[in-house]
Amino acid sequence: MKLLSFKFDKNTTFILFGLYLSYLLGFILGEDSNGGAIMDYMGYRSIINDFILNFKNTFLNFDQYGERHSPVLIIILSFFYKLNIDDYTIRLINLHLSIISIFFFINVYYSNLAKLIKII
Repeated sequence: MKLLSFKFDKNTTFILFGLYLSYLLGFILGEDSNGGAIMDYMGYRSIINDFILNFKNTFLNFDQYGERHSPVLIIILSFFYKLNIDDYTIRLINLHLSIISIFFFINVYYSNLAKLIKII
């Protein structure tokens, strides 16, 4: 499977670049239109600290935190915190990982869809 095997025309590239810039602007301005993103992130901080202090115990008892998301993101964030990277940079890395993951999963979805259509 080739990563990002689909191609964009100039208009699509322009629109995607504009959306990317809007994400960056929203990040810089601290935009939180749904009102819960900052609270969610601050809630992750205690779990991140627990992963740093005792990874195995936190991972095995992750369901007790009542968190609705997978621990993968929180584990990755705890790794960055353990490297003493500042909070702003970690949030910026998280923003870019989220954007990259969208393209990755779109690519996986459409490549699997194409295989399914060939089978049918």
